Amino acid sequence: MSVIDSPPAAGGPTGGESGKLHRRALGVPDLVFFIVAASAPLTAVAGGQAATYLVTGNKGVPFMFIPLGIILALFAVGYAAMSRHVTNAGAFYAYVARGLGKVWAVGAAFIALIAYNAMQIGIYGLFGVAMGAFMADKIGITLDWWWWCLIGGAIIGVLGVLQIDLNARVLAVLLILEVVVVALFDFAILADPGPQGITATGFDPGVAFGSAVGATLTFCVASFVGFESAAIYSEEVRDPKRTVARATFIAIGLIAVFYALSSWLVGIAAGPDTIVSPDALIAGGFTTPDGAAPDPTTVLFITGADRLGAFWGDSASLLFATSLFAALLSFHNAVSRYASRACSRARSAACMRAPARPTWRRRCRRRSRWWSSACSRSPRPTPC
Repeated sequence: MSVIDSPPAAGGPTGGESGKLHRRALGVPDLVFFIVAASAPLTAVAGGQAATYLVTGNKGVPFMFIPLGIILALFAVGYAAMSRHVTNAGAFYAYVARGLGKVWAVGAAFIALIAYNAMQIGIYGLFGVAMGAFMADKIGITLDWWWWCLIGGAIIGVLGVLQIDLNARVLAVLLILEVVVVALFDFAILADPGPQGITATGFDPGVAFGSAVGATLTFCVASFVGFESAAIYSEEVRDPKRTVARATFIAIGLIAVFYALSSWLVGIAAGPDTIVSPDALIAGGFTTPDGAAPDPTTVLFITGADRLGAFWGDSASLLFATSLFAALLSFHNAVSRYASRACSRARSAACMRAPARPTWRRRCRRRSRWWSSACSRSPRPTPC
């Protein structure tokens, strides 16, 4: 028997997080933007996938996105099916609560909260360095990296208290610009490939499964991070029974195809033999600023600027930083919902154990509402 957590009727009384969510605000495209933005496409292609070649020595990185996309799509079948029966901003919290009870569900929510926050903290550091480098080099504004983290966190905090559809529009603009920049790079490499020309080595299963398979799969699956977040917005979509499932499948398909093609062309840009060899990368000029060590993350920017000009190179450098900002905004929205759900449930449990005097119970409930609001609104949720 399935149980549907239907959202309250419009204008009806709501409490906790449900009272603050902007119901029926998101459609399928909005949700796809949230999912794909979390994976930071430009950062994933220029940074993660280029580095995967060198770290693993595997020339078959592009092929790995095909089986990973199929496996995650199979997982999404069951995950999306659950979203049609349980509509709740807690996502995994709600699913675990239905199966194992609320105690286990609160634990699952806190695990998700810790994991998402850990991801946010790491991305904040990378964002601060990337934005600081761009602003110092191109604009002449020199600030320590942590200042840019604070500025980015403040902007995300403001967006976090505004309506969710505004967040979706911000992500849409940033994501479209990222995809355009990477697409221009892809077409440029197809028209003018690297020293080894166009080769299908990247899609050869024998090559892909011939070296460091586990490490390659681990790095590649990281590019799908955030694909599970659609269910978190199930209380805010226009049609919970269809929107979450459609957005999840579309996002997985787009991510798998886009990353497979783009990572293949990053390898083509430098040459499949070059991008997996430290010495060849140094000889090709793909190095750290001091020229002492190979840096595969420069392949996209150097080869792209050579073919598309300095304006494209500057735009790509800026969008590399804004790509991380978009990922932070997407993760912030996910974290705030888990935090609100976990905090409100934990505080509610504490209220139930409070002395039975009515005035104490009312005071506890008021504090619980305030605590839930504080947790969901802060840029990084307050520890409970």
